[in-house]
Amino acid sequence: MNHKIKKVFVLDDDDKTNLVLAKVLQGSGYTVKIFNQLSQIQSALKAEVPDAFIVDPHSHDAGSSEFLLFRQNDQVFKKIPLIGFT
Repeated sequence: MNHKIKKVFVLDDDDKTNLVLAKVLQGSGYTVKIFNQLSQIQSALKAEVPDAFIVDPHSHDAGSSEFLLFRQNDQVFKKIPLIGFT
């Protein structure tokens, strides 16, 4: 069974990076949701589950470290592919 990634959640506090990343991913057919803060992504995860996460692990203002711990300890979210970038 081949599962194609369709929806990507991005967590980063750099608006310029988020804009470029969203444009590239959307141009390739992905649905992208951008989050600048931990509370935003956690709220969104109550309503929908993405196919992948893209997170800047060094984005302290966005709460990336806390998100990575949250994801690692959640039985559903830890199975979702994660791409880390800086």
